[in-house]
Amino acid sequence: MIGLAVGYHLSKQGAAVQVIDAGDPGMACSLGNLGWLCPSLSEPVPAPGVVSMSLRWLLHGDGPLYIRPSAVPQLLPWLVQFWRHCSPPDYAYGRDALMALSRSSLSAFDTLAQDGVDCELHRQGLLLVFADRQEMRRRWEELAPAADFGYVAAQALTQAEVLDLEPALSSRVIGGMMLPGEYHVRADTLSRALAQRIIDRGGLISARTQVADVEVQGGSVRSLMTSSGQIQADAYVLAAGAWSAALARKVGYHLPVTAGKGYSVTIDAPRVRFHRPLYFGETRAGLSPYVGSVRIGGTMELSGINSRLDLTRVAAVRRAVRSYLGDDLEGEAEAEWVGLRPMTADGLPVLGLVPGHDNFYVATGHAMMGISLSQVTGALMARLILGGSTDLDLTPFSPARFSPRRAR
Repeated sequence: MIGLAVGYHLSKQGAAVQVIDAGDPGMACSLGNLGWLCPSLSEPVPAPGVVSMSLRWLLHGDGPLYIRPSAVPQLLPWLVQFWRHCSPPDYAYGRDALMALSRSSLSAFDTLAQDGVDCELHRQGLLLVFADRQEMRRRWEELAPAADFGYVAAQALTQAEVLDLEPALSSRVIGGMMLPGEYHVRADTLSRALAQRIIDRGGLISARTQVADVEVQGGSVRSLMTSSGQIQADAYVLAAGAWSAALARKVGYHLPVTAGKGYSVTIDAPRVRFHRPLYFGETRAGLSPYVGSVRIGGTMELSGINSRLDLTRVAAVRRAVRSYLGDDLEGEAEAEWVGLRPMTADGLPVLGLVPGHDNFYVATGHAMMGISLSQVTGALMARLILGGSTDLDLTPFSPARFSPRRAR
């Protein structure tokens, strides 16, 4: 999604664009996610308390965060950096940076609609529901800083008010919070629309094309050697999600990005109706209603870069949602899915010029906010590439921040 968004905004500014995708555009992590556009929930994954929770969940495959024991040796350098960023100062720094980056994310999607980009976009807000009063209070306190960035404040709801909004929830829910300004989108409709708009503007989409090597000369990328032949351009943007680190090594750049697996189940023609996206506070799972279907999803699995669909994790997602509903969530058909979110060790995207290069950029590492931040990222990268600067300080997202000599 990030690569398509960058391509869309570059083409909107008149640039000739070619998108190179190892598969089909929008068919990897951008396919089966919940599609939330939720700037109020802009927060880095490494957070105070995550270390103790992850150690507790390590031996249980059905928790919100699961680290596969067999993957720990391979992931250890990344995990050490991740755990170091779980301190309160690092969390506050990352949260503020993401809040600032997300500030115009919803208006960017409004602009998409005005530009005639046709996708399934909904503006019903986001409802957070809870079965535990202490957890609801904790989450309320976490949402408070959003008001400092101009976001619409969360609205506290009683049990009766929550059940009036969403009658399909069970009486186990004791209350909730409404974020009235949030949107959600069906991601596959967005990726198709962006790809088509790039093509309409004369751009190229090279699907199922592998990048085998990168030719670098004097700090400039000269060409890409691909399975479809040599490709030359004036500027190059690396936006390959969880696979970005391997491609970055081809130009000698260390990019500490790994895969955070997420799972979802899409139910067609559901027998239970929902009116807006739901976030289930204690289990950290979610639900998104679409035209003719509903999708449930959640969990974070760290097991390296692989596309294995673990049925234990799928079952965990089902249980995490089922406990909040009055009836079983069933429909005419179901599709189970797994996707690889690109995760940086500090929880922040990587946006900007790759150190030591004058025409090679990176835009990845958005974790669970790739859809939400896609259009903001696309617009910022287009301005940076074509104009040399942006109106937002990108220092927190600098590709140079991974240097061991860097000090905040």
